[in-house]
Amino acid sequence: MSVRGLVGVFFKAIYVSMLAVAAWGQSDRGTITGTVLDQGGAVIPGATVTATHSESGTTLQTVTTGTGNYSLPSLSAGVYDLTVEAVGFSRLSQPQVRVPKRCASI
Repeated sequence: MSVRGLVGVFFKAIYVSMLAVAAWGQSDRGTITGTVLDQGGAVIPGATVTATHSESGTTLQTVTTGTGNYSLPSLSAGVYDLTVEAVGFSRLSQPQVRVPKRCASI
């Protein structure tokens, strides 16, 4: 398993997860969700996903489900550095993931 393949899939999961942030009501909170996959597209259960708020240093951590999914809910709006760690894989980092303030929907 190459680190490059896992990195590419991880970045795609982050991109998709940011698109999934709903814009309902006004809030200073958001959620990052995604799926951790290996190079071949197989899910990676039990991977640890950590979000660290760039400004405050506050962290929130979760573990992927049996289907490789994760959710980091109720994050304050701002910029986060994400890391993923799993046994048998290199640690992956995705800096500068923005959690936007949600806007009122009409």
